[in-house]
Amino acid sequence: MTVDRLIRRSEVELITSLSKSSIYNYINCGSFPPPVSLGRGAVRWRLSDITNWIEQLPDRLQAIAVNKAKSFWRLKNETTRYCRSATARFR
Repeated sequence: MTVDRLIRRSEVELITSLSKSSIYNYINCGSFPPPVSLGRGAVRWRLSDITNWIEQLPDRLQAIAVNKAKSFWRLKNETTRYCRSATARFR
C-alpha cells in the first residue's frame, strides 16, 4: 500500500509558483485540485494531485511550472487565460 504525502499550502505555492489567492481562485473555477480538510481550519493537498495537475497542464504551461527560472507572472497570466477558457467551455 502506497501512502500519498500531504503537503501544506506553502509547499504547494513553492511547487507551482502560484500565490495563495491564485491557488484558491483556480480551485473556485475548477482548474486546480481542492485541498483535503484535516479539521477546523487545517487543509493539506495530496502531492500526487499537485503532480498530476502540473503534468496535465498544456506543454507551454507545464514548462513554466517546472522551470523555476521562468517568471511567476507569465505563469499566472497563462494560467488565468487557461482557467477562463476552461470555464467558458462549461457555460
